[in-house]
Amino acid sequence: MKIVSAEEVNAYQDAVIRGGLKGAAVGLGSGLATAAILSRTWSGWRQLTPPAKAFGLTMLTAACAITNAENSGRAFERAQWRDEGAAAMEAIAKRERQAWEAMGTKDKAIKWAKEHRYKIVAGSWVAAMAVSSLTIFRDRYQSFPQKLVQARMWAQGTTIAMLIATAGLTTLHFKGEDELSEAENPEHSWMAVLPDEERRKELQKLEQAHGNGKGEKEH
Repeated sequence: MKIVSAEEVNAYQDAVIRGGLKGAAVGLGSGLATAAILSRTWSGWRQLTPPAKAFGLTMLTAACAITNAENSGRAFERAQWRDEGAAAMEAIAKRERQAWEAMGTKDKAIKWAKEHRYKIVAGSWVAAMAVSSLTIFRDRYQSFPQKLVQARMWAQGTTIAMLIATAGLTTLHFKGEDELSEAENPEHSWMAVLPDEERRKELQKLEQAHGNGKGEKEH
């Protein structure tokens, strides 16, 4: 196992922070531009109170910041792959691409949903907050805190429903899932760098060793 130095930890944190700041800038810029367009073209947006508009802009900025920070962190990790480790991870990535190309639309949808489960839940919360806010904040007879509580309740209900729905994804399987899971197993990832013939031999050795271990336990 590789020992991570303090410099690498600091570099990773810097990459995440820079990515978050860039994402926030993009989110804020796109949000302001969208708000300006909506102010000219949509009366519903003009009817919203300034706090409601600021709330929507804040959600968009935060979502872009978090997403880009995560992507920047992953990009930094990939940039640190070296030698055999880099070859193994590249081989796994190649197998994943090949498996993806061989899948049908349904299998791709299931695989994508499983890999982005929590993003789907978070996105549904943001979408529910935005849609409910556009409706609830038109009510002139409620205070801003009351409107915010109602919008949050709608968003929470939607989030719970999405959590239940995404939990059902564990019962669904896509084509080639077992093979990909085996390839991504940390204990066997080193085998990805071996040629096919050597890989088969190593698998046979592992199976024999596993069988011998079972026999010794029975005795």
